[in-house]
Amino acid sequence: MPKHEEFVRDEFLFSLTGDCITIFDMNTEKKVSQYFYADIYEAAANFNAFQQVFAK
Repeated sequence: MPKHEEFVRDEFLFSLTGDCITIFDMNTEKKVSQYFYADIYEAAANFNAFQQVFAK
């Protein structure tokens, strides 16, 4: 069973499940965005590589 956590920040509900983060607007109860952890990790790795190249 995937772990599921939720927390509220400002007017947004962040729902963390086994493979993604989903953000809901608390006022409209609609999904605002969804990010998959694999995409976040890849973006972070690309950003770190970019920083290393241009840090010189």
